[in-house]
Amino acid sequence: SCEMFRLELLMITPGTSVAKFAKPRPLGIESMTSRVITRIWLTFWMSTTEVSNEQFAQFDRAHDSRFEHRSSWIFSDEYLGWRLNQPKQPVVRVSWGEAAEFCRWLAKKLGEKVTLPTEAQWERAALGGGSGPFPHGEDWQLLATVAVFADGEARSRPLGVASRQPNAYGLFDGDGNVDEWCADLADG
Repeated sequence: SCEMFRLELLMITPGTSVAKFAKPRPLGIESMTSRVITRIWLTFWMSTTEVSNEQFAQFDRAHDSRFEHRSSWIFSDEYLGWRLNQPKQPVVRVSWGEAAEFCRWLAKKLGEKVTLPTEAQWERAALGGGSGPFPHGEDWQLLATVAVFADGEARSRPLGVASRQPNAYGLFDGDGNVDEWCADLADG
């Protein structure tokens, strides 16, 4: 049964998606100048948050997101690193196949079509429909309000889902926190 499974979805309207790709330059310096603009023709639904360990456990009780080691030196438990298997943290260490199987399992439970988003759908949703490089447009200084990244607080570990502000669509964690799987890979 899916009675305990709670997943909030938002409708994302048709429009354009701008995918950005890092292009290598001399000396390994990367430039985010390569862009692919894709038209999204149909409305689609997207979860407001990444799937949490708690949600994924209803599909696969044996899955364990485990632990992220800080370094090879061990002085105390606190120094070891970060637990990644807290209930509200996003699920990690899931293969593409496991993510797709989770979608099929959820579709069967709900009686609705559930798939991983395409790369274009993910980009449109993550950027809140905007065309700038960040969920809040061009201002990188606002990034920390909507994204979890290697700042002083997070120290590179995933925080709980929805731990920052949502983007313009009301979606959380579209930028930062952990990587998400897509149904395809955009060319770029």
